[in-house]
Amino acid sequence: LQDAASLLVSDAYRASDVHKRLEKLGFALEMYRNNRAYSFHAKMTEQQLKLIEFQLDLEEKTGETCFVDKSLLDTIYACLTLGLSADSEKARYTFKPSEASFYRTKIKALCKLQAWDELRR
Repeated sequence: LQDAASLLVSDAYRASDVHKRLEKLGFALEMYRNNRAYSFHAKMTEQQLKLIEFQLDLEEKTGETCFVDKSLLDTIYACLTLGLSADSEKARYTFKPSEASFYRTKIKALCKLQAWDELRR
């Protein structure tokens, strides 16, 4: 069971179409959920599905294609540099990166934007 789910995850990331990736990850999630021994795998797969869906929503909202296939922190960075601070906070609340990682990313984005007044706060 775990081998089949792992194979689905591998196949999902070989798929060039993000919707096929979501479908395969969804199947893998169901397989992982069927065995309590793989609860960690299920949780991580679920988080990845949520992140991809969040990224797709951002791409639809902004018309930008810079979100899908990025890490959580890269997604937060892109939100901040595009002026989507509410979405960066939503990502922070939903995915719970460490506080240090979030603020390091925020400082990096504000420096890129040369938002010196915001950095002083």
